[in-house]
Amino acid sequence: MLLAHAIALASAWSYNVLLKATRLSIVPFLVSFGIFPSLATLSASDPAPAAPWATFAGAVLGAAVHLTNVLPDLDDDRRTGVRGLPHRLGAGASVLLAVTAIILAAVAVLAGSLAERANPLGMILFAAVVIGVAVTVLIRMRRRGPDRTGFRLVMAAALVLAAQLVAATASA
Repeated sequence: MLLAHAIALASAWSYNVLLKATRLSIVPFLVSFGIFPSLATLSASDPAPAAPWATFAGAVLGAAVHLTNVLPDLDDDRRTGVRGLPHRLGAGASVLLAVTAIILAAVAVLAGSLAERANPLGMILFAAVVIGVAVTVLIRMRRRGPDRTGFRLVMAAALVLAAQLVAATASA
């Protein structure tokens, strides 16, 4: 558990100290969000790393958070010399990649939870809501451009994914 916390903390610091203005800016989000499900499972009475599907879902969700969080700041960042991965990809590609990541996370949780014999109808409903939010992000940001609403919608998807993970664990 201590090692997982240390890795997550070092990853977060690496973003601020080294990686924010590089094409590797996404790496700390992949690492820290990927470790997040294990923080819960390593705290259990029988500690173990999270299932690979949960780790994958966390990592790709972290990618989506990073790709959408910086969008409203692209112009300001450009003036200050910050050129992370989303800056290099551009707003359109970042949104598309973020939406793809959200959908991949939902599918990973759905597949993993069903493999662990979770309630199929509940898991399908959770995945449908997450995918619906992802499509909403894509439509909204394509129509209005990058803004904080896209990031807020990604956070809404994250909350639904977290609930999906809890439901999958509780019913498995």
